[in-house]
Amino acid sequence: MSSDKWTSDSFPPFDKKNAPRKMSVVSSMLCTLNHLLCKNRVKGNFKKLTNLLTCYYRTSKLVIMHVENHQEARDMENAGYNLLMARKLSKPRPKVGAHLAALRINAGLSQVDLAERIGVLQQTIAFWEQTAKPPRSEILLKLAEALDVSIQTLLTENGVVAVKKKGGPNGKLRKIFEDASRLPRRQQEKIAEFVSAFVNQYKQNGAQSR
Repeated sequence: MSSDKWTSDSFPPFDKKNAPRKMSVVSSMLCTLNHLLCKNRVKGNFKKLTNLLTCYYRTSKLVIMHVENHQEARDMENAGYNLLMARKLSKPRPKVGAHLAALRINAGLSQVDLAERIGVLQQTIAFWEQTAKPPRSEILLKLAEALDVSIQTLLTENGVVAVKKKGGPNGKLRKIFEDASRLPRRQQEKIAEFVSAFVNQYKQNGAQSR
């Protein structure tokens, strides 16, 4: 077909079966348009140029509508995410995050797997593994269970407590918590429930006495 007869109707809409060809068609149209511009074949003929641009717009719109159904699009999205994470990982990981990542890998879990087990987003796991801030206390028990480790193992790295000492338990109370963290998970849950109930009751009594 001669380029003089090209119109927007010369390019029928694509169905989903032709999805893999969409990007190559758009690329071909751009090359053709560039060729015509270089040869000055559209000089002074804005209608022809408008028709070509309309065809490009229609095809691009169809690509946006349907390309997400194509596996190649998902691969491109994953590649972009992996590239972003690779840039983040170029910086040294804090000990807390590196320790959590090592425990997860040792358990044979991906970030997505671990996120599903404890009921958080995968981005949350990635954040914990990239920062020096440990997860909240109510999440620690779920993490320990999902990773099949004790809370003591989760909170320590090379035998050093990973959480900040400031504001934490000291002396005898800290020793009790350390001993409790070595108990089976069910016993840890019972202790956690008992301590939480005791603390909540104390807070309520304190608020009522004011």
